[in-house]
Amino acid sequence: MVLISPYFEPEHSGSAPYVTQVAQHLAHEYKVTVLTGVPHYPEWRVTPGYDRWRHVETEGDLEVRRLRHFVPRTQTAVTRALYEASFAARVLLESLRIRPDVVVAFTPPVLSTAAAAAVALSRRAPLGVVVHDLAGSGARESGIRGGARVAGLVAGIEGAALRRARGVVVLHRQFVPLVQQLAGVDGGRIEVIRNWSRTRRTTHEREATRAGLGWRPEECVVVHSGNMGMKQGLENVVLAARLADERGEAVRFVLMGDGSQRPALERLAEGVQRVSILPPVEEARFGEVLDAADVLLVNEKPGVSEMSVPSKLTAYFRAGRPVVLASAPDSPAAAEVREAQAGPQVASGDPGALLEAVLELQADPVRARRAGQAGLSFADREFDATGALARYSAWVKRLLSH
Repeated sequence: MVLISPYFEPEHSGSAPYVTQVAQHLAHEYKVTVLTGVPHYPEWRVTPGYDRWRHVETEGDLEVRRLRHFVPRTQTAVTRALYEASFAARVLLESLRIRPDVVVAFTPPVLSTAAAAAVALSRRAPLGVVVHDLAGSGARESGIRGGARVAGLVAGIEGAALRRARGVVVLHRQFVPLVQQLAGVDGGRIEVIRNWSRTRRTTHEREATRAGLGWRPEECVVVHSGNMGMKQGLENVVLAARLADERGEAVRFVLMGDGSQRPALERLAEGVQRVSILPPVEEARFGEVLDAADVLLVNEKPGVSEMSVPSKLTAYFRAGRPVVLASAPDSPAAAEVREAQAGPQVASGDPGALLEAVLELQADPVRARRAGQAGLSFADREFDATGALARYSAWVKRLLSH
C-alpha cells in the first residue's frame, strides 16, 4: 500500500498528525509506504536536518520516503503551483520504484492527488482519496494572489482525480453534497470519517501555565492556535485587540502558531497591548496551553464557506473551553460549533462583534462553563480515534475487494 501526502510528522498541525496516525494504524495490517515531503508546515521553511534530496525511514511495516521539493516563502498562485508541482513530480519519479496494490492520497494538494491517480492507473491499483480541504473552493476563497484565476483549473483537476477514485473519504457530512456537486462523485463512493481529538485534558496547574505565559489572572485570554495563513483572516483578531485597548477591556487575544501571514500580523500588531503572537508549542504542551485559556477562537476570512472544517476544533472541544467562531454562517466550521453548542458565532471580518462575544462570555461564567462542557461532551461522542481508525481499516479493505 502507498499513502501520498506532503504533510507528515514531525509536523504537528494541519493534516500531518492525522495522516501519520492513519499510516501507523494501517501498518499493523499492511506493508505501508508513505511518499511524503520534507517538514515545512506551517512555517513554510524546511525544518533543519531535512535537506536531503531523498531519505527513507523504516519502522516495522511502515516505510516513510521523504522527498525534497520546493517550499515557497511567499504564497501566490504561481509559487503555490510550483510547490505542488515539485512534490507531484517527485511522487511520479519515486513511483517507478514501487508496485502498490492500493494507493491512498490525502488532498489537498491537488497536484499530488492527480499524481496519485496517475500512479494508481499505471499500476492498475485502486485509488482512495481522503479529502481534508476542497482545493478548488480553497483557491477561490483564500484570497491568495492570483487564486481566483486558477480556481476553475484547480477544481477541474481535483474533480477528475476524485471521479477516478474507487472511494472518497470526507471529514464532515456537509462535504458530501459539495463533493457530489462540485466534483461529480457518486454519493455511493463517499464515506464520512471524522477527524479525532489528539489531546487530553491536562493535569498541569492552570494558574502556573498562565503565569509562565505572562497572562494575568484578571484577563480573559482568547487563544487562536494553528496556521496563520490567508484563509484565517487574523487581521480581524488584531483589530479586535486594538479596540479592546481603546476601551480598556481586561481581555488578551493570543495568536499561537506560524504561517505565511505571521510577519504581516506582527507588523499590524505593533503598539497593540492586548494581543500576543506566540510561536507554536510542542505537541506535549498544546493541551496545557488550551486549558489555560478562557476562550478558544476560530477566525476565518470573510468569504470562506466551503473549503474545510478546521482541524483545531477537535482539540478545542476536548479542552472544555467555550469556543467563539468568527465565520460565515453556512461554513462547515459553523455547522460543527452549532451542533456541539460549544459557543457563540459572529460574522467574519467584524472585530467589534468578535470583541463583544468575548466580553459576553467573560461576564457570564455560567454560560461559558456550559459551552465548554457541551464541546467536551461532543468531542467524547464524535471524536473517537479508535473508531475512526477502525473505519479507515474497513474502508481500505473495501477498496481492495471491489
